[in-house]
Amino acid sequence: MKKWLLPLFGTLALAACSNALILTLTSSMDIRTEYRTAGGEYVGCDNVEPLNSNTPSITTTLVALRFNTNADLDSAELGLYSTTLGKVDPGFKTSVPANQLNSNATSYSFVFKADTSNNNPLPAQVGKQGIVVVPKGEDKIKIVSVGNQQPLGAFKGWVQATADGTRATFVSTNSFKVYNRCSIEQITTEDIAFN
Repeated sequence: MKKWLLPLFGTLALAACSNALILTLTSSMDIRTEYRTAGGEYVGCDNVEPLNSNTPSITTTLVALRFNTNADLDSAELGLYSTTLGKVDPGFKTSVPANQLNSNATSYSFVFKADTSNNNPLPAQVGKQGIVVVPKGEDKIKIVSVGNQQPLGAFKGWVQATADGTRATFVSTNSFKVYNRCSIEQITTEDIAFN
């Protein structure tokens, strides 16, 4: 082989490794909702009865998601993966520039609000404003009861991260059951947002 070709192969190999690193390092994901049962299970709720019975039902669920990466992200698409539909729910999906995500040296995190008003159950298709990124630490985790009802379905967290023109897609391993009606029993002092 001609010696002048060796630097070319080294550059190509390095470029291939650079893209592979983005895909392999963005690999772990933490997710939780603002609603947790007394048994410690995080859940999604379509309709929530607040502590004060004079207050109308709540039709939103805050979801906090954090994923680790060594890549300097340009943007991320965030969403909920419906285990019922077997795909990302288009009603619960949004794009966010990386500078709007909370980040540190190894991870990005965000909190978003899934709006289930107007009889649009979670996870199912809703309008374009079904998912909205909210400021970090906006709300606290709440202990809820779900009674004897069966879950309507379940969802997982979904992220498609973009860095230097390379995209990587990740789905959380754990899923969250969704209930039609939950009742708040206690509001904790724990922030929903990951630190």
